[in-house]
Amino acid sequence: MKKKPMAEGKRKGPADPTCPSSEGQSHCQSLYCYIKEVFPRTAQKQLGDWLLTAEKQSFEPEPLLFLAVISGSYFRMHDPDKIVKETLDYLYGWLTWGNAQHRMNPGIAELLVDALAPNIRSAMEKTGRLPELPGGRQARGKNVPSDVRGAWIAALLMANCLKAERKKAGSADKRVMELAAILLGRKADPAFFKEFNRCRSKASGKIIAGLTDNLIKEYSNAVKYDGIKVGDPAPAEKRSVQYAEWKSRHKTLAHASAEFGWEVFCSNIINKVPIPVWKPLWTIPMAPASRKNAD
Repeated sequence: MKKKPMAEGKRKGPADPTCPSSEGQSHCQSLYCYIKEVFPRTAQKQLGDWLLTAEKQSFEPEPLLFLAVISGSYFRMHDPDKIVKETLDYLYGWLTWGNAQHRMNPGIAELLVDALAPNIRSAMEKTGRLPELPGGRQARGKNVPSDVRGAWIAALLMANCLKAERKKAGSADKRVMELAAILLGRKADPAFFKEFNRCRSKASGKIIAGLTDNLIKEYSNAVKYDGIKVGDPAPAEKRSVQYAEWKSRHKTLAHASAEFGWEVFCSNIINKVPIPVWKPLWTIPMAPASRKNAD
């Protein structure tokens, strides 16, 4: 993954309407832009509108976006089907590598890989090279892409975050549903709310609350590190105007993520969370894919 130039300077107005921190940047390294990489179904115009609305309402969207990015990154990184595919691709590349005397005919190599695929998956599951999930493969649900599961779990985390901040339940759920729908390329209609409530009813409130708390602490630490990276440490007084201005400069984590890239940055945070915390999240029933594209 190539490094992208870090976004610098204060927000003055979006050059890319989906990213309020992208003015003057050909490639943006901010939280706003990486979320679109994690969730490829994202309705970009609607995301830009949602961010602008959040600012007008003096509502900080960045912690919610962070929760979404980490959730989406986890399920993308640990998707068993993706891991198996990468292994089979590696095997095919190894078989067909080298000069004409040593490499295998590509057609025969492809046939061999296809024949070995079921046994390779079984062997990977037995040896623990695939995520050990409760209930086995069927418990994950059929045809639930990693970004879809990531978005629904993100919605649970975001709702819990706003609940912890004592936001009004109806208003908080509305904000969360709007963002979750945008990430899935859907509309936040009554059917979408029904799916969310069904998903929430099947999730462990204790696990969601604990994971939310841990990730929000990691976000706060990341914001501080973002400032340290550029010699701009956090002011001591959190209620001061100086602190608010400092946080505004660093809340998108553009500097903190630029050192190794967002993928490694997210991986480092995910690895701080105990594996047993993630396991039950694979088994929560949810809709398999987006049903409607957002207009």
